[in-house]
Amino acid sequence: MKRRVRIISILVLIAFIGNSCTDVYEILDTAKPRREKVKTLEYAGNGFRIMHPEGWSVESSPADSDGFSFVSIGDTYSPQVLISVAPAEREYELDESADNSFREMKDVSNLRIASVSTDIAGRNRTGIRHRFVVSVWGVDIPYTADYFVIELGNRSAFVRVQAADEDWPAAESEFKIILDEIEFSASGA
Repeated sequence: MKRRVRIISILVLIAFIGNSCTDVYEILDTAKPRREKVKTLEYAGNGFRIMHPEGWSVESSPADSDGFSFVSIGDTYSPQVLISVAPAEREYELDESADNSFREMKDVSNLRIASVSTDIAGRNRTGIRHRFVVSVWGVDIPYTADYFVIELGNRSAFVRVQAADEDWPAAESEFKIILDEIEFSASGA
């Protein structure tokens, strides 16, 4: 009888553990971010065409007096993509452009710099990663910004992708949509 009680207890324990494990895996499975296919919109202008996530705003400017044109894509604060296209007689230098971009930001501190690489327009590109802290209303928010220079035949483009670190995991796949699909026109129009 004791043996039978022990066997039944073991079977109940195994069944309980088995059900608990299933529940744990179900919880873990639902905790994974399930990204549905992101709906995209197209932007064409300023010398290139991109696809971007639906709901992201696009602000563009025509070429300034020096011939540089700019497009900003993203949310109001995070994440954002900035693409700046240089005229034919000028080109971007990665270190200088990344430094200038960082200096334009306000209330930032704790800059850390590293190398980063990613695929842009079908080619692996090496760039610069800035990790820094932005102070907003007295709250320090960690940010990451990646900078790249892309050759466009006789022109070049400076690309910055940036997001608060808490937004970065979700933003990365959205950045990829933009960077994978970017196409530059030969004329710059």
